[in-house]
Amino acid sequence: MSVYIQGVASEHMKRFFVNFVVGQDPGSDIA
Repeated sequence: MSVYIQGVASEHMKRFFVNFVVGQDPGSDIA
């Protein structure tokens, strides 16, 4: 599996998150 993320990061940004929800169940994977 390949994941490509494109965008512009803020100069003072310390963290970000990517939501990989693959289902509608409460236990869906989130990275």
